[in-house]
Amino acid sequence: MVVVRTTCKCDSLVCLDSTHNLLLFFQVSFATFTTYVLTSDDHYLSPDKAFVTMSYINMFNLTLSYFPLAIFNTGQVPIALSFAGQVLCPVLELCKQKDVDCGG
Repeated sequence: MVVVRTTCKCDSLVCLDSTHNLLLFFQVSFATFTTYVLTSDDHYLSPDKAFVTMSYINMFNLTLSYFPLAIFNTGQVPIALSFAGQVLCPVLELCKQKDVDCGG
């Protein structure tokens, strides 16, 4: 029996995610620059303002990419505390029965 393995350069979800981030980056940049040019008095976008704005957008992109992970991990906190309580409560009860100082 011959097993043939194919290798991918990237996982489809990773490629989709990076493509989505790049597309979103360009959309936000375009909307920001268009709004600035249309609302400014001289209707001119200087390179200084463009590069500073791109830096801000890049920082926000990095920050917002961790936001869903933070929400997911925050949802796991009550579950972890419940599990820790189930594990530690019998140990503390055993310590109390034997008059041992368990630090609590």
